Amino acid sequence: MSSRIVFAQKGRRDGLAYPRLWAQTGAHVTLLADCCASSALDFVPGLRWAYGRFDPARLCAGLNDLPMSIHSVLGSPVTACQLYMGRHLGKADGLDRHCFGDRVFGRWAADRLQAGGQANFVAGYSGSSLEFLEAGSKTGAATAVIQVDAAGSNLDILRGEGSRDCLFFGRSGESYHKYLNRLREEWQKSTVVLVNSAHTQQCLITQGVPAHKLIIIPIPFFGEIVSASALEERLNLASGPLKVLYVGSVSILKGFRYLLEAAKGFKAQEVVFSVVGSRSPSCKDIPIPNNVRLLGRKSRNELAEVYRQHDVFVFPSLSDGFGLVQLEAMAAGLPVIASPYCGEVVENGISGYIVEPRKPNDICQAIGSYVDDRKELFKFGRAALDRVLRYTPGAIVSSFPGYRQLLPLINGPESA
Repeated sequence: MSSRIVFAQKGRRDGLAYPRLWAQTGAHVTLLADCCASSALDFVPGLRWAYGRFDPARLCAGLNDLPMSIHSVLGSPVTACQLYMGRHLGKADGLDRHCFGDRVFGRWAADRLQAGGQANFVAGYSGSSLEFLEAGSKTGAATAVIQVDAAGSNLDILRGEGSRDCLFFGRSGESYHKYLNRLREEWQKSTVVLVNSAHTQQCLITQGVPAHKLIIIPIPFFGEIVSASALEERLNLASGPLKVLYVGSVSILKGFRYLLEAAKGFKAQEVVFSVVGSRSPSCKDIPIPNNVRLLGRKSRNELAEVYRQHDVFVFPSLSDGFGLVQLEAMAAGLPVIASPYCGEVVENGISGYIVEPRKPNDICQAIGSYVDDRKELFKFGRAALDRVLRYTPGAIVSSFPGYRQLLPLINGPESA
């Protein structure tokens, strides 16, 4: 008999990677999603979409192999309206608006869980799952909160950088402390806290989460991986300057300022940089070197082509839960230059380089190694393709200790 998992997800984070992972292992997964999640369903062929209940007319034709049903707040007009209004709370701090939506979604997910019967395992993302997790605990289910980032540690980093992005955390300390207290309640009331990197694990330990409660499960990669022959053909046809790519939010926390400093170390004839993502307030006034192109936001379909048009991927984040874009770049055959604070994806000197993000000269040196010897691009790119295979759903289920550690909670002690 398969386990029944109920997963609550507000927003489109990670392309529904975790519920998809569990569904592919044979568990029956019910996904509770807000109205923002609809476009994320593009990444989940064959899943059932329902307006409050299963609607056979909306079943994706011929693709019902995954045992997952999806329920959306679109089936609850009052909740959908509250979530929408929560994004427009007048002069409220960004974090106040965010937390209002979290509470509305958490209560709706709790009501859906209580109406839907018994579950073995209940899980949701940090911030929006407190009420849902409390409801799960009352039914006797094992519960897990997925902590997506380093929480309070991120604010400390932003303050240290003098970033105006701190405004998201509230113009007064009160907003931020309310938010952090909500996260702490989720950590405390969950059976386990799932994180996707050792960096996040260590940050949470410093914030008081017991080490025995933390389980590392990286984000699985569901995308296509180019062949080595296609990569070699692409590199043989390449010409002109080295093309370096960054994808992500254009913010201080992502190390954007240091990326620009590194870009100044090259002439446009040597290296050009492309930046995909929306700019935060703190980065809108930073001068952009003439060898840097800001491409704005791109759709998933557009991104696939953007990766193929570049040679190297750079991700100098000061703090990141995981950085799924690293795997997306590697799947296109790009070596990745990353910081030590965004998951243990890159093998230093093999599939890319690990650099300290606050040292632009180190970023320059790593990029320069590919400028000086273009043959390195294929060697490192080939290793990147191999590295992605470690993060496919099957590899995570079979190879990562964290997933095996989670199995007894999902299926019961007999699965251990």
